[in-house]
Amino acid sequence: MTSPRPHALVVDDEILVALTIQGFLEGCGFRVSVASNGVQALLHSELDPADLLVTDLHMPLMNGVELIRALREQRPLLPIIVVTAENKLPDEIHDFHRLSKPVSWFSLRQTLKTLLPDLAAEPAERAMLELATNS
Repeated sequence: MTSPRPHALVVDDEILVALTIQGFLEGCGFRVSVASNGVQALLHSELDPADLLVTDLHMPLMNGVELIRALREQRPLLPIIVVTAENKLPDEIHDFHRLSKPVSWFSLRQTLKTLLPDLAAEPAERAMLELATNS
């Protein structure tokens, strides 16, 4: 019997960024939900709690800091990756990994290995090779 695929929630108001990250994570074996702001993300989280949050900071309706704060109240140990072009991050958010835009797929994969060490590596390696050859 195979174990269920981990669920990632990707939140970014830049749809191309969100869809690109979604494709990469799916190649790594995740089920992925995509939201364009924090309000949508909270709705997704209520219906299908994620094992991983990948979020931008600057979004309409509810920004990434507010989203992280709300999800941390519900799930204090939720692994979080903040993907942003910002150099300085707010002091009020803690216990997350930061990746700069544009995203380095190698860095994202390494961060996934750190946050979720049980994740199988083989599908991820295929996804990275496919992205590298299509770029």
